[in-house]
Amino acid sequence: MKELLSIAFAKDVKTTLFGLPRFVSGHPFSEDEAEEFSKAASTVFRKTPKKVVEAGLRRFSPLSERVTPEERKLVLIGASDALPYLQTEASPKIVQALIKNHVLRKINLIKDYQSPFERRQRTEETIGLQAPWVIVIDITSDCNLNCDGCYAGNSKKGKDPSLESLSELVSEAKELGISSVAFSGGEPLLRTKEIVELEKRHPELSYVVFTNGTLLTEEKAQKFLHTGAATFFLFHLEGSIEHTNKYMGEGVFQKSVKSMAILKEMGIPFGFSIMINQLNFNEVTSDGFLDFLKNQGCVGGVYFPYIPIGTNPNPELVLNQEQRKELTTIAEALRKKGMFVLNPEEVIQHEGGCIAGTRYLSITTQGEVQPCTFIHQSDVKVFDPHISLTEGLKQSHLIKAFQGAQKNCTSCMVRDRQNILSKIIEETGAYSTEN
Repeated sequence: MKELLSIAFAKDVKTTLFGLPRFVSGHPFSEDEAEEFSKAASTVFRKTPKKVVEAGLRRFSPLSERVTPEERKLVLIGASDALPYLQTEASPKIVQALIKNHVLRKINLIKDYQSPFERRQRTEETIGLQAPWVIVIDITSDCNLNCDGCYAGNSKKGKDPSLESLSELVSEAKELGISSVAFSGGEPLLRTKEIVELEKRHPELSYVVFTNGTLLTEEKAQKFLHTGAATFFLFHLEGSIEHTNKYMGEGVFQKSVKSMAILKEMGIPFGFSIMINQLNFNEVTSDGFLDFLKNQGCVGGVYFPYIPIGTNPNPELVLNQEQRKELTTIAEALRKKGMFVLNPEEVIQHEGGCIAGTRYLSITTQGEVQPCTFIHQSDVKVFDPHISLTEGLKQSHLIKAFQGAQKNCTSCMVRDRQNILSKIIEETGAYSTEN
């Protein structure tokens, strides 16, 4: 058996080495060649020392030539933080999908496929707007829970978008140069069948599923593992077992931990999504809480500073400026320990301002285009009747206004610049997407 494994590994090394000259020279692969190379390279990658891989990432010249400096920075930071997990715990199918779809495709090494960077350049030249990197799609307004203070609790209820409408939207997003799609809700796993099918149809993109963690099963997880795409799950928690169950419902924390165990066993990456506020700040940033999550298999997560919207908004729960600065320091320290943790405050502090309406957009179940998941305002719909996302952006005075206002952005518009937000809403004729 050991001899057979050695022969198989030697074949993977040969396939990988054969492909490297094309990889470095920029000579593109066919789809079949890319599949073969990615499969072999994923095996070799898992057996290559971390330092060697990091050195290769830093010195790989086509990467710097075919993506923006910002993207290159994100790739290097993210890859370095994720390497221990990807080399030891991630499913080979996840690693293979990342190599094919987020390395080869992003640097134009697959024939007849234009990189997201080039598509965004084309979009910006065509419509005169900054093309986003990410869209968040509310795939359903239904939820199996009734969480206290849910940010989407007042969102309009109605018929969920059809699979075909969603597929058109994702296809159009891809053409714009969007490289990542996040599914929110409601509870996205109520529409597992549709999400899995979308990933199969559009495996070139990366996917994030925001979930309350109560509906995941081994059968569902297996389906995500075989889409050809890389999916990252983010479990919404409020803090400890007591805190989470108090706000989300009895037994929710335990069910989430059980779901984490399923993903860990299968090698599917996951992390936490926490709305951090005055009540849970100390708890969710404590070593004990984070060590517990890391032991469950969490590879990272996102801290969303509380915004007083949705059901029962409470301005007293908003973090103060010192806490927001501290949160950035905490996130940086966690990354050094091997947990890839992000929070929007870092973007504002280090990346030139808020990305609402510029680098990311939100689409409601009714097809309403919002600048941000937490800004429940829109002036254009892309569903019923269907119009392309490109046309929607062209028509949206709201998005244009946001892109103009964000150039000198220094903080969250909803939380700190309500006067500017109100002026934009009034001048663009935007309407509320809440009930």
